[in-house]
Amino acid sequence: MEINLETKNVTPKAAVITIKGYVQTKEARELHRTLSEADKQEVKRVILDFADVAYASSAALGLLVTYTNRKKEEEGADAVAIVGLSTSIRNVLDTLGLLPLFLLCDSVEDAFEKLGVPAT
Repeated sequence: MEINLETKNVTPKAAVITIKGYVQTKEARELHRTLSEADKQEVKRVILDFADVAYASSAALGLLVTYTNRKKEEEGADAVAIVGLSTSIRNVLDTLGLLPLFLLCDSVEDAFEKLGVPAT
């Protein structure tokens, strides 16, 4: 799995986290560290690019739920957007009744717009 954190110096401060590969328990811990690093950098809006993620374990999905809910509480609005979620992962979240928790977007640019962040 590969994770790339790109912080944007815009207002509010934003980050794009690109994840590639399979996100199993070990990789979920790495994603957690990356999200913690974004928090240390005082990032207010997070875009998670899942376009190249083939599989996400229950640990990864639990992390997404917890992180999204926490950021939403801290910021008082949607603060996390997910881009490129595969049909299989989307179906799992829908079956579990968790899909409405997430701001799903068609592209990174769409996510910036829906989060109220300038793209540059």
